[in-house]
Amino acid sequence: MAANIQMGDEVYIYRNRLPTLPDQGKAFFKTVIVERQKRSARVRMPNGEYSDFISTKFIHHRVGVAIIQFGDFLSESTLIDPLSKTILQCCRILFGDDSYVRYIKIRSLVELSRLCESSELHPFEHIVVIGHGSRSGSICTIIEEITSSAAGREFSQNNPRPWDFTFLCCYLGRTAFAKTFSMAACCKSLIAPFNSVHGAVSAQFMQTYLVKALLEGETTAVAHRHGSTSTPAKSAFRLWQNGKLLH
Repeated sequence: MAANIQMGDEVYIYRNRLPTLPDQGKAFFKTVIVERQKRSARVRMPNGEYSDFISTKFIHHRVGVAIIQFGDFLSESTLIDPLSKTILQCCRILFGDDSYVRYIKIRSLVELSRLCESSELHPFEHIVVIGHGSRSGSICTIIEEITSSAAGREFSQNNPRPWDFTFLCCYLGRTAFAKTFSMAACCKSLIAPFNSVHGAVSAQFMQTYLVKALLEGETTAVAHRHGSTSTPAKSAFRLWQNGKLLH
C-alpha cells in the first residue's frame, strides 16, 4: 500500500481493481492520482477519464520483485538455479514486463554489501532470497555464514523504503534469524520456512503467494495463508513482522 498519496503522484494499481481496463497480461497499471478522499483515490484511465474511487491499499508507489540467489556451487545446477529460474519466470508472466523483475546471483557478504550500496534494489517492492539456511539462523554461502544482524545491516544501508522479504532458505523462519531480521529498518515483512523444505515445495508456495499478492491484491497475511495451504502441512512457512511471529 502506498503511504502519503498526493495528487499527481505516479502510482501502480492492481489491474483487477479496474474492471474496465483491457487485459494486457500485466498485474499492474501505471497511472497518476487525480483525486484523493480519505482512504480512497481516483486515477487517470488510458482514455483520459477518471476511475471510480479505489482503496489506497490497492495503490503502490513501487512494485516489482528482485530475486537474489546465494550460490554454493554444489547444489546450484539441481536446486538453486532451477528454483530461482522458476520464480523468475513466474514473475515475468505476472508483470508482463521485465523491467519489474531482477535476478541477481551473489556468493558472499561482500557482494551483498556492494549490491545494497547501489540503487539496484530501490525500484522493487518484494525481495526473494534463495539459497541455504542453517539451524543456527544464518544464510549459508560458499564462503561464510551470514547472520541475521549482518544481513539486516547490509539491506538497511542506502534504503529508501522497507521491503517485503521472502527467504526460500531452510530454517530461516525460526526465531534465530527471523526475529532479528524482521526488526531491521529494511524489513516490512519476512516469510521463510520453519524447517527444511524441498525445492519443489518452495516453488509451489512462492508461486501461489505471488499470484495472490500481486495479481489478486491480497494482503501479505492473506496471501501467506493461501500460499501455506497450497503446500504440504509439514512444510510450514512463517510470517514475521517487527520481531513478532504472526502466522
